[in-house]
Amino acid sequence: MRVLSIYVGLALLVSTVSYAASGDKSSGCGPGWNVTDKMSFSATTTRGTTNSYVTPFAMTSGTSGCAKHTIADNNGSYEFIASHRDQIILEASQGQGEYLTALATNLGCKQSNQLGSYFKQNFDEIFIQNNSNEAIFTSAHNFCAVM
Repeated sequence: MRVLSIYVGLALLVSTVSYAASGDKSSGCGPGWNVTDKMSFSATTTRGTTNSYVTPFAMTSGTSGCAKHTIADNNGSYEFIASHRDQIILEASQGQGEYLTALATNLGCKQSNQLGSYFKQNFDEIFIQNNSNEAIFTSAHNFCAVM
């Protein structure tokens, strides 16, 4: 029983620290902030515990009272990447293609034809080193936000 309580305590501490250090721009919103808005260890622990169970579902559905996270508010782009990952990787290695154009258009790139060039120039970093749908989405989203 003592070992279990130590593991639970450590899990709460880790989740609180990681939540407090998160850079997802959701600080100040979510149900935990309705409990307390103080910036102390106990308040952060309370918010971290409350928000860790409720906020992931509320943030992605837009019901937490916060702005949606980028990954949830993407017009289906993340799902498009997940569904067409192989084609996107192939076209990114070539620097052009219809899947890249569709992705860029969906993300609102003003110059959708340049996403392919960007992916080709940064292919190793995006597709080899990181190799995840999140890395592809984040790179494309950030590129389109600047262009």
